[in-house]
Amino acid sequence: MAEVNLINIQKFYGDVRAVDGVSLNIHDKEFVTLVGPSGCGKTTTLHIVAGLIELDGGEIRIGDRDVSELDPKDRDIAMVFQNYALYPHKSVRDNLEFPLRMRRVDKAVRDQKINQAARILSIEPLLARKPRQLSGGQQQRVALGRAIVRDPAVFLMDEPLSNLDAKLRVQMRTEIKHLQQELQATMIYVTHDQMEAMTMSDRIAIMDRGKVQQYGTPNEVYNKPTNLFVAGFIGSPPMNLIPATRVGSPGAYSLQMNAVSYAPKSPRVQSMLSKASSADVVIGIRHGAISIVPAGTPGSIATHVYTVEPTGDITYVQATIGDKLCTLSTNEHGFHINAGEALSLQLNEDRLYVFDAKSGVMLAE
Repeated sequence: MAEVNLINIQKFYGDVRAVDGVSLNIHDKEFVTLVGPSGCGKTTTLHIVAGLIELDGGEIRIGDRDVSELDPKDRDIAMVFQNYALYPHKSVRDNLEFPLRMRRVDKAVRDQKINQAARILSIEPLLARKPRQLSGGQQQRVALGRAIVRDPAVFLMDEPLSNLDAKLRVQMRTEIKHLQQELQATMIYVTHDQMEAMTMSDRIAIMDRGKVQQYGTPNEVYNKPTNLFVAGFIGSPPMNLIPATRVGSPGAYSLQMNAVSYAPKSPRVQSMLSKASSADVVIGIRHGAISIVPAGTPGSIATHVYTVEPTGDITYVQATIGDKLCTLSTNEHGFHINAGEALSLQLNEDRLYVFDAKSGVMLAE
């Protein structure tokens, strides 16, 4: 396996900057996911690494080689596509064997690699079948196996689970992560599903409009998003983002959120507020950092229940803070509340963040 370095890579389509100066260092044996909404540039970036799309600028290094101008077959990569790309007229064994035949690998070595991949992926009983005789999950395993037999320096995966149903996606993301750990593989994975990115990755590159907005571990991007885009994209449900106006003086600021006035007591929050470029800020807080407290609790925010969403182990409650509909959660056993009921909320200021409304950047603590 090998380290991958993307150095200021760029791709333009007329006036559209599909990939706009993306630089990433992907360590040897690391699982990195590119995630973002449709049109953010993640798939284009992956295809540039694969050599399927020509660079307009920048450099791609795999190990100690500059592969920017090399053909895909010379880059020592293997790619798994969204649609599996299996040959329908060939058996599973023949599909696995095809890339080895193209490289004129000795038959004994071919058989060894096919048997090893089939064992790893638990598809040994399927080797004689044709793709049409397989389920979606089985076809995905065959596509993975065809990549494994090549023993590449880097695995590239382009939304490989998007054609599967929800239950099978959960199962397959566990299997892909286990596979990556077993093979000790360098893997670059593309998805629009932020839950896939959070559960599978060592690090995540969150993209928007051709740029990397943040690159970090799942814990970093979830708990310390660099800007409003990342805060609103990562997390299910995403971070609550509440427009507010800063009033008062340094060290004693309060926040006006429509009709709600809130005075943070935390020196940490006061410090963040002091760094805003103007009085317009956005408060960010995750659903688990908002608690339901008795009415009249000092520092609490009075509101009403908008909707309730029980999921079994967690109940999500929506309520307005200021003029913004926010989500909070509780795992209290037997919790019950109805839409329209009065509610008092308390914000955990250790997990409250402040963003500059003009730049969208999270302010330093």
